[in-house]
Amino acid sequence: SRVSSLVVTAGMKTIRAWDITTGDEIFCMPKLYSRRILALSFSIADDELFIGYDDASIQCVDLTTYTEKWKILFEEPGDSEHLCPHLISFSPDNCLVLIGYRGRPMLAWSLDSPSRGPQKCIRPEDRYGRHHNTWKAGTPECVVWRPDLLVVLIIYNDNALFEWNIEDDTQREISEIGAREMA
Repeated sequence: SRVSSLVVTAGMKTIRAWDITTGDEIFCMPKLYSRRILALSFSIADDELFIGYDDASIQCVDLTTYTEKWKILFEEPGDSEHLCPHLISFSPDNCLVLIGYRGRPMLAWSLDSPSRGPQKCIRPEDRYGRHHNTWKAGTPECVVWRPDLLVVLIIYNDNALFEWNIEDDTQREISEIGAREMA
C-alpha cells in the first residue's frame, strides 16, 4: 500500500492483508477464481484491490464488501489461443497494466479504456521479416515502474535492460548492465 502500512499476499485459496507494523492480519478473503495470481495492487485509497491472473484477466475487488466490482480479460482481437502470461505489473496509479508473455512483445493495456488495443514494446533485435512487421521476442523477466512517469524498466531473459516510455512509445537499451534482478 502507498498510503498505509498494509501488505497483501495471495495463496492457493485465500488473499490476505497484513499490517506490517504490528504483524496483525487485517482481512482474509477467499480467492474468487482458481487461476494463479501473478500481480496484486492496492488502489490509491486502499479501498480496492487489483488482481492479475495467469489467464490475462484483471479483477477489481471492493475491499469494503469483498465483492468483485469488475473483471476484464485482456486479449488482442483474434488471439484467443494465447499462452498464459509470464508476468503482470500494474502502474503506480493503476491506470495501466503490463502483460508479458514468453516469446511475445510486452503489452501495455489501459484499465480506463480496455477496448482500446494495447501498446507493444518490441525490441529492435526482435523485429524480423521482410518488412520488419513480424517479431521474435525475448521473454520479459522483471519490470519496475518509475513512480512519476509512464516509464518502465524491463529486464529480458537475455539480461538486456530496456527502458520503455509508454507515453511517447519510445524505447532505449541501457547497455552493458547484464542485470538479472532490479528493484
